[in-house]
Amino acid sequence: MKKIAFLTDIHLDEDDPKHAGVDSYLNWERLLRDVSTYDVDMIVFGGDIGAASAYPWFFQSLESYNYKFLLGNHDRFANAAGFYKDGDLAANDELYYCNEDACFKYIFMDTSTEKVSAAQFNWFNSQLATDKTVVLFIHHPVLPVDTPVDRAYPLHGREAVLDALHNIPNKVYVFCGHYHMDDVQTNGNVTQYITPASSYQIIKEASEIEVSGSTFGYRLLTFDNDRVEEELLVFGNEL
Repeated sequence: MKKIAFLTDIHLDEDDPKHAGVDSYLNWERLLRDVSTYDVDMIVFGGDIGAASAYPWFFQSLESYNYKFLLGNHDRFANAAGFYKDGDLAANDELYYCNEDACFKYIFMDTSTEKVSAAQFNWFNSQLATDKTVVLFIHHPVLPVDTPVDRAYPLHGREAVLDALHNIPNKVYVFCGHYHMDDVQTNGNVTQYITPASSYQIIKEASEIEVSGSTFGYRLLTFDNDRVEEELLVFGNEL
């Protein structure tokens, strides 16, 4: 059995959390304290660390954990590469890699440019040649969501990624962030979990992008044989 805490979108040293009345540093410390109460094997951070000024503090906060991280559209490879300690850095300045265990293949992708490069897509396609359940960690959702932020800031070319996943017989679980909300949906063999941000949320049902600083959270994932279980943990911001 493997237990992973999936946290995403902390946006340290950026203006948007401050405008929402959120102290992202306090949120992050509170989340890590909660994660520490569980016997997790790993933390996976789903992207959008924030401004480059926050990177040293962010990665120092994770030093006592086994962790992996993705790059989101607010991140830059050049800022993050020096903190990456495990796996392969692609030659074209992108951060993508994979690992696997007896039942699952875990794929970690880089969508910091809001798209998937040809080189990364070819690598991704090659990793799908497996008989194991596929677990995709990616900042941007690959399934569309009926919400303004999806219409304004989707992953460009996500249809090709989704087609590649639909073209395999395996079960696929996608864990992502970017939209600052909770959403779960299944399309064919693909089940996608969007995890609320560690900072502030975006209201899914609003007619235009509207933020809320009232909550933050993360997902606790359990991989046991060929089963995947998830628990959403939500906290109230102290405004």
